[in-house]
Amino acid sequence: MNAPVFVDTNVLVYRQDGSDPIKTRSLTIDYADEILPTLSMNPDEFSEDAKTLVAVKLHKLGRLSTGAAAELANLPKPLFLTRLAAYDIDTFDMSEDELRSDVASARRHL
Repeated sequence: MNAPVFVDTNVLVYRQDGSDPIKTRSLTIDYADEILPTLSMNPDEFSEDAKTLVAVKLHKLGRLSTGAAAELANLPKPLFLTRLAAYDIDTFDMSEDELRSDVASARRHL
């Protein structure tokens, strides 16, 4: 199998918050077809799960904030927080500044 390769997609993605679109890149992972039945997943499910797992791990390592990781996983932040809990990762392991930002954001949406 080949190693994962970064590919420049030249695709604009519109953010959930309506701010300016961003240019994205893709990551290709080569895997054997036999892995899908083992995981009881189809290719689309595996792709989404792998993307979420990368986001979860980067968040756990402190390399991405909750919001940035949720965006990477293409999930609304509340749903991403439930995914963290599903992987036994403390959902409230955030800095005071992150917590203040989240509270401020929640208040704006009330």
